[in-house]
Amino acid sequence: MPRTVFDRQSPYDKLTALLRGTAITKDKSFTDLGGMARCSKQTVARRMQDPGSMTLDELRAMGRGLNIPIDDLREAIRYYCKAQIGRPYWMGTFGQIASAGIYQSNKKRLARYYTAADFPQQYGQRVHDCIGLIKGYLWSDGPDAAPRYLSGPLRIDLDADGMYYKCGQHGQLHSMPDTPGTLVFILSSGRMVHVGVYIGGGQVIEARGHAYGVVQTALKGRGWTHWGICPYITYDSANGAESEDIMTGEEIYNALNEYLRAQNCPDWAKGELQEAVDLGITDGGRPLELTPRYQTAIMAKRAVKGKK
Repeated sequence: MPRTVFDRQSPYDKLTALLRGTAITKDKSFTDLGGMARCSKQTVARRMQDPGSMTLDELRAMGRGLNIPIDDLREAIRYYCKAQIGRPYWMGTFGQIASAGIYQSNKKRLARYYTAADFPQQYGQRVHDCIGLIKGYLWSDGPDAAPRYLSGPLRIDLDADGMYYKCGQHGQLHSMPDTPGTLVFILSSGRMVHVGVYIGGGQVIEARGHAYGVVQTALKGRGWTHWGICPYITYDSANGAESEDIMTGEEIYNALNEYLRAQNCPDWAKGELQEAVDLGITDGGRPLELTPRYQTAIMAKRAVKGKK
């Protein structure tokens, strides 16, 4: 799906654009989307009552239609990282496609990290360094989408040490909450020199180094010293995943329509809507309700044939 989270819009504007785009211009409707990304009744209720409270992760997941069966939209960071396992590590990258141009540029800046002979064999693959794994998630619309530098919620370029001190909650590893998506760090010589993403079950995904690439490793015994709750990622509650009922695609569709029925038709559309009523294409009722594509096609056919 086209990108629907626009950088300079408020959460309410993002939701409005998302709903309007889905109802009028997008190839997929929320009936399609509901089967791909399910969310809780409480989450949808909050969206309907206070669109401004939607988190960026929720907007992104609803907007791009993550093609995975996830029970909570906060799974997105883990999904992104898992999709990178087995891909190469290139220092100074955050999800770009490896190329000769990137190799030559980075080799000039970061020569000591570009001494291996196998870089050309990795051209065409998506590449990250350790902090780039988190940046790639925050700056991309999906695990294979092109990243946009300094986009989304992260508007500054941080290294692992800078990211640690941006974490509002952080501490030594022994105090880490068992919360998937938590960042884990290695402290060396007074600085955080490496970062990974805890995915739950005692496992971490990290871009470990050029000799390893992106790998899944055990939390214990790897040398992690600290943890941090990244302010740019939405997390489960401290006690683990919230216990919430899960909505079906049909329930999401109905809830969205309930919200849309309460909205007013925009002024710019009223004139043409009345023309459509006069032509017998529609009765004009519920003008903002989501319309399946087959209904739109039938209305267009009736207009061509002059029938109601």
